[in-house]
Amino acid sequence: MPAGYEIDASYDPTSLTFKARSRVSIAPRTVVDSFAFDLHSELQVTSVKVGGTELDCKQETVFYPANYSMTANEVTCPSRGVDLSRGIEIAYEGMINRSVVRGMSEYYRGDSTGLYMRGWASVLWMPIFLKDAMSFPPAPRVHAVLRAPKDFTSIMAGSYAGHRIEGGQGVDEWTAEGLAYYDLQYATHAYARVEAPHITVFSFSDAASLKSARAIAGFTGEVLARYGQLYRNSPSSDRSTYIIELPEYGDIASGNVFGVQEKRWREFSLGSKSAVTLAHELVHPFVQMRTPAGDPLYALSIEGAPSYFMIPVVAELRGGHDYDDRLDDVQKKYLERRKAGAKDEDGPLPPEKPLFAMTVSDVGIYKDRFVLADRALLFWDYMRRRMGAARFDAWVKDITNAQRMTASDFYASILRHAPRLLPDAHVWLDTSEYPERFRRG
Repeated sequence: MPAGYEIDASYDPTSLTFKARSRVSIAPRTVVDSFAFDLHSELQVTSVKVGGTELDCKQETVFYPANYSMTANEVTCPSRGVDLSRGIEIAYEGMINRSVVRGMSEYYRGDSTGLYMRGWASVLWMPIFLKDAMSFPPAPRVHAVLRAPKDFTSIMAGSYAGHRIEGGQGVDEWTAEGLAYYDLQYATHAYARVEAPHITVFSFSDAASLKSARAIAGFTGEVLARYGQLYRNSPSSDRSTYIIELPEYGDIASGNVFGVQEKRWREFSLGSKSAVTLAHELVHPFVQMRTPAGDPLYALSIEGAPSYFMIPVVAELRGGHDYDDRLDDVQKKYLERRKAGAKDEDGPLPPEKPLFAMTVSDVGIYKDRFVLADRALLFWDYMRRRMGAARFDAWVKDITNAQRMTASDFYASILRHAPRLLPDAHVWLDTSEYPERFRRG
């Protein structure tokens, strides 16, 4: 596994070409007969060197679901007798074409307006030495120098050293430590900038976007302050937060960088659905528990918790009247979705599954539609109603600050904070039963 990355990358919006050189640090005395890494399928490697010596590497397109094209360029290099601890230098280039599939992946692209990419599990824009497994492993230290036309700003995640002009180009420098590969998004555009304490908002330059940017900066400050009081103590080693406007479907949470798609951005107000979307993305690092991908708690942690825990805070900012109306509506929709043959705008709903029966692959199927979008929220609401606000808040602090949280740890935490609710928690999470005593009102 890499011990670190030094990346120098550039994007040309005229030729739509992305180019990069990545120097990958490897642990001392690493000697293997061969090694392999993967890149986005449109990116071709032009050289691989160790200690200045070029290796004779083979490139082939392989099936790789953790890239939005479902394929990757797999590069295999012979290295018998080569001390890889001298570092692997990889040069590569190509295009990032828009996905033909409607949905989240459609915003991944390089076009004349800029470059918009997620990290591993979405777009392999950096060499990845991981097997294609849908978990979210931590990345080593990544230092990136990102180049584009001088009026463009390039955004990754982590600590930002600022923007400068160098050789007629705009240069932005980022260092990511303690983030996951998934968090290493990359966006470059001719962004306008709005500053607030510890918050930078990067917006498109039209009047509507700039107006929303100022409102977003104020809202973000209020929401983050409340999340910090209620949930995880320190969700990021970098206390600065960056909010970026992105093309359609670009609602993202990537470490300390958060994206909102342009239509929702321009419609932003405290009472809008856009505020709910941004609050949802912002809450991820505060409440997403440190749960292994194969654990039964994983789906509830990665989507079921963020979908709920922004609701009390947004309701509070709106004057406190939204919470009950929102949860009553969630329950109404859940009861409808449980009926045989239920459909939504995307077609027939998937069959109901217990929350703790969900796998990693189920997350994309159920989030925003069923179970993770309703039963999960009703579970947290039930625990809050039965425990009372003070005990509930203490429990949530406990589980979100834990260094590791599995399903068994989760049940153990309930036993400590609310032992009488443990049998009910098992029904909520291990079954699809919804008895009358669970229901609101």
